Amino acid sequence: VENIKGGRSMDSAQFAAALDALVRRHRFTFRLDAPSTERRPPVAIHTITLSLEKADIGSIVAMVSELRTTMPLVNVEQLTINADRRNPAQLDARLRLSALEILP
Repeated sequence: VENIKGGRSMDSAQFAAALDALVRRHRFTFRLDAPSTERRPPVAIHTITLSLEKADIGSIVAMVSELRTTMPLVNVEQLTINADRRNPAQLDARLRLSALEILP
């Protein structure tokens, strides 16, 4: 509740921008889908699907760890990991992430 009251909730554009910056810092090849929003006053829940290509497990864990500390109102709802066919040490990952926003 303190994080929410402290203004740490994000609208959909802020969520997408923060996620884009985080993934770029970790130097992934990625695709970030446009956010969808479900409004349930007094909150909105923004959902984004993030696809990572040819990543190693250590890099994925490091990014998710930073996500948890820098964006406490973001939740990893689903994580799917598949080994790359040509190089099983490289992984393709798909994350469905949601962020909570307090509506005015």
